[in-house]
Amino acid sequence: MTDSTCKIEQTTGNAKVSLADFLRQRDDSPTALVWLEPDPRAVNLEKDTGRRCDEPPLTVGLPNWLSAGNGPPVIEARLFWASEALHVVANPDGTGCRWAFIKEKRPADDSLPKISAPETSDKNQQVSREVHREEYRVRTIQDLDRFGFDKSQSTFNLKMFEYRVGGRLVAWRLVREDNDGGNI
Repeated sequence: MTDSTCKIEQTTGNAKVSLADFLRQRDDSPTALVWLEPDPRAVNLEKDTGRRCDEPPLTVGLPNWLSAGNGPPVIEARLFWASEALHVVANPDGTGCRWAFIKEKRPADDSLPKISAPETSDKNQQVSREVHREEYRVRTIQDLDRFGFDKSQSTFNLKMFEYRVGGRLVAWRLVREDNDGGNI
């Protein structure tokens, strides 16, 4: 674990489209590490709740079934880039979704993609704050199971960053460790 302090910008908002449509509208999603949580009431429960047998829940880019619009409804999604994360949750009544975007403020790096908060009519003001940043490696067998990877995959190398204020977790994100969070 590595501890440090940094600044993050947090932006929240609402969208009037479904969570799946919201994700399909983002042109930066092909470069993201994507975690999807399908509605467990709409999937075949023979195997794992909320998982599709043909796709792990953690992928690079949107899975084909979501891009094509022919999968189960998605109730939660998280997209991760080199220094940003987007968390989207479907409204329970089906009237759109709400989102939270975080960006770690780092020195300018032209090699990283420029990712920005979604543009929606209900975008709240951006908040910038100093946070305590903790970095962890994600490599346990439990983590492999949770993210849907086969235990024999040796290239599974993720880092998790937690951002805390006064000991309270305010945000977190994942990056691929093998490229230190650069282009995924």
